[in-house]
Amino acid sequence: MLQSRKYNLYALGTVLVCLGCMGLAAALDSAARLLAAQFAAPAAGWTEDMLRRPAAAADWLTAAGALLGALLLYKGGPRASLAAGAALGAVGCMALAACHSGAYILYLIGEYLLPVGAAGLRLGGFALCMNWFVRLRGRAMGAAALGGTVYLALGAGAIGQFIATRLSGVFTPLAGGAAAALGLLALAACLLRDEPEDIGMYPDGAGTPPAGETEEELIPLGKALSQPRLWLALVCLGALAAAAAGWTAFLAPRLMARHGGGDALVVQAGPWLALGAILALPAGYLFGWLCDSLGAMNGVRVLALGEMAAAALLWAFPKELGASEGILIALCEALLIGGGPVALPCAMAQVYGRRQVFSAGRVLFPALYLAAALMGPVGALLGGGARARLYIVLLALAGVGFLLSFFLRPEKK
Repeated sequence: MLQSRKYNLYALGTVLVCLGCMGLAAALDSAARLLAAQFAAPAAGWTEDMLRRPAAAADWLTAAGALLGALLLYKGGPRASLAAGAALGAVGCMALAACHSGAYILYLIGEYLLPVGAAGLRLGGFALCMNWFVRLRGRAMGAAALGGTVYLALGAGAIGQFIATRLSGVFTPLAGGAAAALGLLALAACLLRDEPEDIGMYPDGAGTPPAGETEEELIPLGKALSQPRLWLALVCLGALAAAAAGWTAFLAPRLMARHGGGDALVVQAGPWLALGAILALPAGYLFGWLCDSLGAMNGVRVLALGEMAAAALLWAFPKELGASEGILIALCEALLIGGGPVALPCAMAQVYGRRQVFSAGRVLFPALYLAAALMGPVGALLGGGARARLYIVLLALAGVGFLLSFFLRPEKK
């Protein structure tokens, strides 16, 4: 009984730290662009190009941050990735706080460091859930992912409104507060452990190790690359990550194109997108429950079918937005931003197990972020979101992910 209470205490702390990781990571992803464009740029006279150029590199920097986080997971464990992400994010927040005076170089530092830090936080948070939970892994990840979806649903607009009304347009105190919150998060992580075995326990509070778990902890990179399942997972999960990123990135251009270049459909879609962000809150936990109950690969298949439906919706989108189309957009958004971040890491953990997932993660984690980043130039090449052929490609990517999921066997716990 004592051991069970001890596990519950650590498990609760792990989920809360992971929830904080996801919320702060979501804020870091958009903070520099949002605050600079809304407050710093008008006062300092920065041009649109001065804001656009560094923002264009954000997706690639996120992939670089995922590579750094994956290497730290392999070498030092989840808390190493979390600590590095928190440190880089805190430095970026302090640079962002100081750029309000008009120092463009400080804005660049913040813009370049924040996405790297965000990736480290996400990987560290999800890795803690992978290690501490097996039977309840999906639900733990779904609960942790609430941090990011809450920010997407409520945070971005509320932060801008708070700065404009309560801080007179000066975001320095808020950016400094974010840096302090990252420091506290890193400190809280120091009180946890990378895995329950570090304190004589096992995942889910069980009295024995998970059934079928191998003792082989780390795989050399060459051996990991020689395994067919790594390349199968890379193509399957990478295709689904790319399809989700492409849909969210090119939704607005597609709606504008369908309305003859105007933004009337984008404005009409605004309330439905807000509804979708709210629905993403239960969707993440629902996908976690689905992965726990029916297996992570079945969760991936549901995600793939939803992505196919989302791509088909935009491919054949009408020139007018009615209630039925608005509801479909909301449901697609909820599935992609709520279910995707839970189903994909759950599938990786189930295929490789706790003992080997970080070895394969040196390739898989950055590759998934890179696949999402590639949708920017690929989408521009295929018409910038305005041409239907882009959505045919997204439909094909989701279909490839769905088909390959049947060959990606969940061999590990």
